[in-house]
Amino acid sequence: MKKIKLKKINDPGHGWLSVQLKLVKELGIEKEISVYSYMSLTRAYLEEDSDMGILLNKLKEKNIEYDISVLESEKTSIRNMASYNEKFIDFCLTIGIGKEVVLYNSTEKDWSLNGTISSDYKNCFFVKNDEGGYYKIAKTTALNYIRPIRERVDEYNMQVNDELLNVKIIYQGGIYGMEQTEKHKGKIPLIEIKQTNGIVNTFYVTNILEENDKIYLSNNLEIKGEKLDDLHNWLNSLKKLESKLKDLMQGNKLKM
Repeated sequence: MKKIKLKKINDPGHGWLSVQLKLVKELGIEKEISVYSYMSLTRAYLEEDSDMGILLNKLKEKNIEYDISVLESEKTSIRNMASYNEKFIDFCLTIGIGKEVVLYNSTEKDWSLNGTISSDYKNCFFVKNDEGGYYKIAKTTALNYIRPIRERVDEYNMQVNDELLNVKIIYQGGIYGMEQTEKHKGKIPLIEIKQTNGIVNTFYVTNILEENDKIYLSNNLEIKGEKLDDLHNWLNSLKKLESKLKDLMQGNKLKM
């Protein structure tokens, strides 16, 4: 096998090794990569503290030679990409014209739109939704806006100051936490808020709905004012969550 050329991208705060998703799968390490790394439709960006070493060690184990070039950047788009999720790899590797997807609905702030990729142009896709509207989706950040048709999740992206927050609802039995290894055993749904730096903040949904002032996140970040209103409106729009909380209230089971 020819020597593999890899690129490491550094910004002032961190670094990532840019590799093809195809290589991650071929090496059989797709389940070993953490959520601290990022991914686009074609590449994984493996954070330098742990995930990068997993890939390099596997290359050494297989006697595959490699060269790493380094790019220093004051600002990179990597932090705006979706967190790495091995469940999306097959979707990314098979995406193309005619692929059915779920679209993020920015009006309803949920994943409620069905669509089909209608054309592929350089660094973006054009997606047509079921109502006839068209969306231009950049391939680098596409997983923030489209998902596999089977991946219908209560998930919401929101911008607070300079951070793009990823918000998810975790129902009983769902997996959560920074390492995605914790299983939620309680009846009251959790809300998980992941920050750009990878830190995950977890709350009971009921506490968030009752909060009218501000929500404190790590690194002194606050969700307040219109942003808190937007979060409340999104939560109140979720039919599954509404039904779940209603059942719990009727059964008087709203205990932490």
